[in-house]
Parts: sequence; structure tokens; C-alpha cells
Amino acid sequence: MQPKVRRPGARRTCLTGRPLRRISALGAVIGLAGLGAGFAPSVQASPGLDTGPATSQPGLSGVANAADSGSSVTQTHSWLDDNGTTRSGTVTVSKTQNLATREIVNISWSGFLPTVNSAGASSVHAAPQAAIASGFPVVLMECQGDNAATMTPSDCAFPNPNRYYYYAIHDAQESAQVQQSSSYDSRSFTETSGKVDRADTYEPVPLPSDFSDSNVLGTNWYATWTDPDGTHPNARFEVRSTKEAPQSLGCSDTSNRSKGACSIVVVPVRPMDCISATGCPGPTGDLGLSTDFKEWQSASNWRNKFVFPVTFKPFPDICDLDSRIALPTQGSQVLNQAMASWLPKFCTSTDLFKLGFTRVNDSTARSNLDVKVGGKYLSNLAFTTEPAHSATGRPIVNAPVAVSGFGVAVALDNTGYEQVNQVNLNARLLAKLVTESYNAPPDPNVQSNPESLLSDPEFAKLNPGLVAQLPPATQIDNSILVQGSPDLVYEVTRYIASDPDAVAWLGGKPDPWGMKVNPYYQGNKWPVPNAQFEIRDPYQWKDDPRKCEPKPVMEQVGQFVYDLASVADAMVNRQPQDYSVCKVAGQGGDVFAWGHSDRQLLGQRAMLAIMDLPSADAYQFPLAGLQNHAGKFVTPSNDSLAAALSVASVDSETGTLSANLQSSSPDAYPGLMPVYAAAPTHGLTTTEAGQYASMIRWLSTAGQTYGDAAGQLPAGYLALPASMRAQA
Repeated sequence: MQPKVRRPGARRTCLTGRPLRRISALGAVIGLAGLGAGFAPSVQASPGLDTGPATSQPGLSGVANAADSGSSVTQTHSWLDDNGTTRSGTVTVSKTQNLATREIVNISWSGFLPTVNSAGASSVHAAPQAAIASGFPVVLMECQGDNAATMTPSDCAFPNPNRYYYYAIHDAQESAQVQQSSSYDSRSFTETSGKVDRADTYEPVPLPSDFSDSNVLGTNWYATWTDPDGTHPNARFEVRSTKEAPQSLGCSDTSNRSKGACSIVVVPVRPMDCISATGCPGPTGDLGLSTDFKEWQSASNWRNKFVFPVTFKPFPDICDLDSRIALPTQGSQVLNQAMASWLPKFCTSTDLFKLGFTRVNDSTARSNLDVKVGGKYLSNLAFTTEPAHSATGRPIVNAPVAVSGFGVAVALDNTGYEQVNQVNLNARLLAKLVTESYNAPPDPNVQSNPESLLSDPEFAKLNPGLVAQLPPATQIDNSILVQGSPDLVYEVTRYIASDPDAVAWLGGKPDPWGMKVNPYYQGNKWPVPNAQFEIRDPYQWKDDPRKCEPKPVMEQVGQFVYDLASVADAMVNRQPQDYSVCKVAGQGGDVFAWGHSDRQLLGQRAMLAIMDLPSADAYQFPLAGLQNHAGKFVTPSNDSLAAALSVASVDSETGTLSANLQSSSPDAYPGLMPVYAAAPTHGLTTTEAGQYASMIRWLSTAGQTYGDAAGQLPAGYLALPASMRAQA
């Protein structure tokens, strides 16, 4: 019996190569935005720090849900059952305006028919995109157009073969053309260009290449269930724009057939109005039942649809149309979501100017303030969490522009195929996750340790009863981690270093259940705090029978990604970032290469990721409660960030704040991360100095208004309190 190489659950092996895509149109375009420069710091002490309006912000809930942003919409429809009884259903979409592309919203409803056979194999619980055994499900889609009266199923991309008419030919509400067709004729699809895609009988409709039904919840659709009481409280739905789907959706592209209009469409599948009393069998669990998800498109169901028009905030690349030279800034990836909002506001406002923001590691941005090439400094403004100091005597000050933090995002499903929303972690468990210390057979360095976080007795102690709710094979070996040296890594490892039990464990002391640190991290081999997560264990399985080029086991199961946007991307896509699967590559079948393990199915997710709070909030990842110095498990929220800010430590030289990890405050979240604009006060032109100063004033005042519109502060950030605004 050959040794087992474990499926991945955390870091990546090869530290080169970038993921192909980015979330929120941030990837290729957020090489723009931001500003900052500060003058004499004024914060003297942190106790009693005014927290301003911070607690009024939606989001940052720990279970990062899409709170009512002001654009929540509720609709109520009435319809007749097949027996003539009037029923009434109500649907609410949590947010419909100023959406970011790939943002996730909540959809809830009441008054619907309960779903039959909703649980079990091939049901809407187990397979929401192939719910073949469930009767009366609810289908969620994103479609072209915003007029419920004129919208047709041809406006909605839906995968083959589920465009076949099936039982629609028995539907009394259908047209004569459909009724006279074959069950295996297909509904056409109209692309945003106006091109109509059709197919012959038994043939699939040639959908546009940008349509895929394999994302987190179905690119443009998925089927789900209604509980026995007629409700469903929190269906998560991902919206996409023309950035991902220009041919199948085209949202916000005013040049297409629907003028860029799009809608979320909710279709409750109900008893069909049949031509024959025996023509439409009810829910029996068979493939061909007339009440399954495929029947969303039949006229009897389509007439009962709920249509919610959606709009998107300006994309950052709108600034490409601005021919002015951008004022350059660079630095903290914690500002990714804020910059996606602030950047378009600057370049589209006549009283502001065009900004540039290059997303780099904080340490690189700080260093570039001090480095000259060709007589010019590489940077005149760096966004950073750790304070910027000059090694060459260049006068630099740090002005606060944002308050946020790091968190541990969780994608974990229980045996009921529902998301787990509450997980507790302490510093020692985080240390275990980032040091390759869970057993990855056949690595002898960790062979005596638990194989997974979920089989670790310490995790079970902190999360009573949770493991029993999970499928038996569920494993989380480690966390998705960002490579490089952003300050987020330093703050995570500073949190680990603040806990005596975690430090003792890293030093070689077993935990109370006997688990030991991977010896390649023990003691001073990987000291904390540390600027980088690392792959240190070199053990290689010499008898590996697979045909890929040999490499260390920990490089196979590790899950490193290029940047924080890629962390969120992997979580949204349910794609482990390991390289543990030896796959055929290229033509001929004789070339092999390491690849990711399969994307995890909904209902079977088991992933953790250390990431920034704003991205976690935007994509609705539940966030773990982290144990603070007072021994309390605290999830990130406006209140817990404000509590952490009120006891924050002050750097006497720069006036910058950092998380006080020795505070006895029971309410303080230990993942606090303020972000500062570090700028020189000498050596700039008058124009540069004036623009940087204006930028800092704007970011620290107008830019601190909560909201979803361009220029407003997204969820995941705490608005600067008055004292920090004054400091800026």
C-alpha cells in the first residue's frame, strides 16, 4: 500500500506564478488610486480615543453578511395554485445598487411552497447546480435587462442540457410553438450583441464562452430550497458584471442590447398549469419531474418570477479614460477595497485629480520612499501599517487614512450542506496552521500529529460539538496564505507571538495533547513576529510513483497565493491552492505537471484563509473569533475594532497606532490594522505637495463616509475617529 499524499488545505508550493484572475476588477486595474501625506502627528495617547461614527457602519459582522446598505429591495407577489387557492410570496435582496462585480448579496424569501426532497444525494442541498431530486425548488439567476414585463428566458444564460423544453411542452401557458415541439428542443439564448444562439433537437445551445456555471454559487444561476415553513433566510448570490461576462450579461455596458441593464431574477418552481391532468407528474425524485429546477423557464413558472434590477459602482478602470498623469502612490493591500471606491471618485470629480495606486508589499513601499534611481525617489507616498522611518534622513510623516484588520475567513459546510458561521481560533492554532505542522503523509517530520485542524483536540475544545456536525472526511490541513511580506503577515505573526502558549509551542513544547511544531520551524528557525510565511520542510517522498517531477510533500499540500486579492479569489471559487495532483499536461498524454486538487463542491467546503477584513466582508466569508489577551473569542465588527482602537499602542516617534495585544479589554479584536499614508515633508514640488496634502485631507474626511457609492467607505473599514482625522 503506497503512502498517502494528503489533499491540500493551505499553502502553495511554488512561490512563483500569478493566478490568472482577480476579484472585483481589481486585478489589472488597481494599479491606480489613493493618496496620502501627513504632517506633525498629534496623537498623544490612545486610551479614551474618540471612535466617532464607527459603529454606524453595516457589515463587519464576523459572519460577514451583506447588511441592508440602503438599496435593499423587497417584493411581494400573489399567484394561484393549480387548485385556485391564492398564495402570496415575498422576496428580499439585501443590496441592489452600487454593487462591486463578484460581490455577494443575500436573498431571502417567505410564503413559498416547501421544497420536497430537499436533502440527500442529488438534492438542492447536496448539489445546488444539479438539483435533480428536489421538487418545488427556487432558482436564482442573473439576467440581461431590468423590465419584468418584457424579459424572457432567452435573456438568461442557463447551462445545457437544462435549456431543453422537457415538460414545457405540456404547459398550458406556453405558446403553441413550444407545445408542438419536442421535449429536447432548446430555448434560445440572446447574447448582449443581439446574436441569437439556437440549437437543433437534442443539440446543446452554443452559449458564449464567458458563461460558466462553476463559480461559488453558479456563475449566473443556482437552485436552492425552501424550508418546511415556506422560508429561506440567507441564500448567498454572486453578481457579475460586464467585466466577467460581456457576452452573456454585459451589466453596465451601455452599448449593448439592454443598455447595460441587468437583474437578479428569482423563480419559485410551482405546480405547472398542465394541458393534461396526467401530463405533469409531481415531485417523485425522478429525473423528469415537472417540478424540478429545469422548469424555471416554463411559462407557468416564469410568470411568477421576481425581478430585481441591479446597478454596479464605477469600475476602477474608468480612470483609463482620464488622460491626465496620475499622482502616484503605492502600498498596503488592505486598501484594495477602499481604493476600488476612492479611485473612480477622484478621476471623475472636477474638483479632484487623477490618482495612481500600485499594490505592493508595505515594506517595499516604505523602502521606496528612501531609494533614488536617476536622481528621483522611487516613491513619494506609501500606504503602510507599520510606521515608515527614513534610513537616509528624509523627513517622513505618517497620516492615518483607514482602520481595518486581518481575519481568518472560513468556508466550512456541515452535514446539512449549510455553511458553518462560527469558529473559534487561538494563537496556538494559528501557529499550527502556518507552520506545516499537521500530518501530511508520508512526511515523517509531522507523522505523530493530527492530520487536520478538525481532528486536533485543541480545536474541538475551543469549538464544542462542531466537529460532530461535519462530514466525517472533512479536513483542513492549513490555511490559504499570501506570499511576500505585506504588513498583514507581520501582524498575524505578532498576534501569535503575543501568546505565551503559542510561543512555547513554537519553541518545541508539545501542546497538552502531545502535538509538536514541525521541527523546521522550531525555535529560531522561524522566529515570530515574522515578515513572511514560509515553506521550510524539505522532506521529499523518494518512492513517489507519480510521473510528475518530484518535489517536497509540504510544497504539494501548501497553499500560497500571489496577493490578498488572490486569497479572496481562491475562497470565492472554492479552489484549494495546493499543487498536489499529478495531471496530464499538453498533447499526447506523456507530459505530466502538478496541479490543484478539485474545486470543492457546495456542501463539502473545508477551507480557511488569512486575509483582509474588507475583502472578507465584500464576499461574505464568515470570520473566526480570535482569542484576545483577556481570553475572549472576538469576531471583527465595528464595535470590536473600535474597542481595539481605544486601547491601541502608540509609537512615540511617529504617533502611529497598533494593536495592543496585551490589553485586558474583553471586547478588543486582536486583528486591528490601521493604515497610514507615509509621505516626505521635503523635496516635493509645490504641485506634488499640494496634491498629496489634498488627497490626505479628502481620504481622512470625505472618504470616511460609509456607503457603497464611488468615493464612500466600503464595509470592512472602521471610519476614522475625530482624533485620527485631526492627526491626518
